[in-house]
Amino acid sequence: HIVWHDKRMSYMDSSTVESSTEELLTTMVEENYLESPKNNEYRWTHDNVQQAASSLIEEESRASFRHSIGEVLYKELSVNVLDTYLFEVANLLNTATSGVTNIEYAKINLMAAEKARFISAFDN
Repeated sequence: HIVWHDKRMSYMDSSTVESSTEELLTTMVEENYLESPKNNEYRWTHDNVQQAASSLIEEESRASFRHSIGEVLYKELSVNVLDTYLFEVANLLNTATSGVTNIEYAKINLMAAEKARFISAFDN
């Protein structure tokens, strides 16, 4: 598992990542940066909090950071959960891919395109 700490990437086993992530999310909810209206779902309490958090990442690193988040989500989410967040994960993976040819990225983009076509078929 890839974990970002002080703008450095580290590799950790899944149990360490899970407990560290839970601790971080709990702290962020307690300090009112995030809210958790449902179990295991989090959102920023305000757009300004999200913007402030985003501004901590250097402009040059944002695309790479977003791409890394997409990779973690793509690898870790179950098929059912991935389907729910398919467009978001595809969007994250499509950042910082200039010149990258990857079959997995092509697959998720195809899945997103097929889902979009399916949704639009019912909208007509």
